Amino acid sequence: MPMSPRARMLYLLLALAVLLIEVAIGAGRLGGPWVRGSLGDVLVVILVYCGLRGVLALSPRWAALLAVAIGCVIEGLQAIHLADRLGLRPGSAASIALGNTATLHDLAMYLVGGGVAYIGDVLSCRVAAASWRHPQQ
Repeated sequence: MPMSPRARMLYLLLALAVLLIEVAIGAGRLGGPWVRGSLGDVLVVILVYCGLRGVLALSPRWAALLAVAIGCVIEGLQAIHLADRLGLRPGSAASIALGNTATLHDLAMYLVGGGVAYIGDVLSCRVAAASWRHPQQ
């Protein structure tokens, strides 16, 4: 069943909210080293997941797999120091978005983010469907 425009808009609004949180983390206005190094990686996959669900007609499973895969590709580009190879100025938006260090910890956080996005989405859809079948009186 295709997603309604209202549902797509909700995913895009969620993506925007997560993007604002990510910008605050990246600017150092929110959290400390753990937030930037771990929670930020979880959130970036949730951001990509919500963006994918808002734009493309993907199932939760495929959106989660693709979001994690995108994170892994970015991590691979970090491993080959693509930002340096492209001559991106350290601290520029493009350099920050691409990153500069690749770790297994980051890959694990991407998996956590994909799992949180998928499980949260599936559970919220089940709750919404149940409320439609059995409205409160």
